[in-house]
Amino acid sequence: TPEGIKLIKSSSHSATIEFHGKQKYLELGQDRGNVFTEYAKQSLTLYPDNTGMYRSPGSINGKRMNFLLDTGATSVAMSSAHASGLRIDYRNEGQPVQVSTASGFSRAYQVMLDRVQVGDIVLHKVDATILEGNHLDEVLLGMSFLKRVKMQREGNKLVLER
Repeated sequence: TPEGIKLIKSSSHSATIEFHGKQKYLELGQDRGNVFTEYAKQSLTLYPDNTGMYRSPGSINGKRMNFLLDTGATSVAMSSAHASGLRIDYRNEGQPVQVSTASGFSRAYQVMLDRVQVGDIVLHKVDATILEGNHLDEVLLGMSFLKRVKMQREGNKLVLER
């Protein structure tokens, strides 16, 4: 722009800009009030449980949840019971879909979660799948969240960073 703002990278939920030689990260809907703030690194270090799985407490739309990290899940996935507890009106607000799970095909709904937090990492506008019934005991933290963070394995330690 004539004011010296350069767009470095953008997506449907965020943008990285350069202003006076400094890069700034901004998310859609953030109220910055014309003040640029430094991007703070957000990270989480996880260790596998006794079954070799990575689990973490977190929250969806401000309500506490327990997550199972699942790189095989396309999106954050939860049962309709979880969705009801979160007051997600998935039948009216979601898009009906058929999904393939380890148990076979299931009826599900695609929705958009406003906010998902795990450790210090906060992401907005995260795709999720709601499976009808109680097929899932835990909320799966799938690739709609994980592809937006850097995942690095160091031995058995898993570091997520944004």
